[in-house]
Amino acid sequence: MSKQFVNIEVDRASAKALQSSMKQYGRRAIKAITDGIKRTALAIETDAKRRLNGQLDSAKHWITGRLAASVHTEMEGLNSFDAVAESKQKDSNLQETVSDMEGIVGTNVEYADKIEFDYDSFLRFAAERQSRKFSKRVEQELNKIK
Repeated sequence: MSKQFVNIEVDRASAKALQSSMKQYGRRAIKAITDGIKRTALAIETDAKRRLNGQLDSAKHWITGRLAASVHTEMEGLNSFDAVAESKQKDSNLQETVSDMEGIVGTNVEYADKIEFDYDSFLRFAAERQSRKFSKRVEQELNKIK
């Protein structure tokens, strides 16, 4: 049995245009994935704060507001920390290195681990809840690419 081939010739200008288009798509795809990560991280932050406020089937752990206010997202170019005016807590650094296409949601309040691990998980709960929606968010962002 003989093999058959199809020969397609493409002029240089068309080949370069295709190459350029693929590079642009790659950059847009990276941005779309990063946007999906950002949306998910901010949703985790929101759910963690809601959980601390007694929502999402949790006991209320919000007395001064310091813990909930300290929960924030850090990504390249984003730090969502918003200090409570009455709080002396001004440090918003989680002291973690954030790589490209990575987001961190957390708190640096010293008693947060006591609430998280001994009483009522707020960060793990929120992360597990939002992780189910992560791939859908990335898919939505990728579908926006034209």
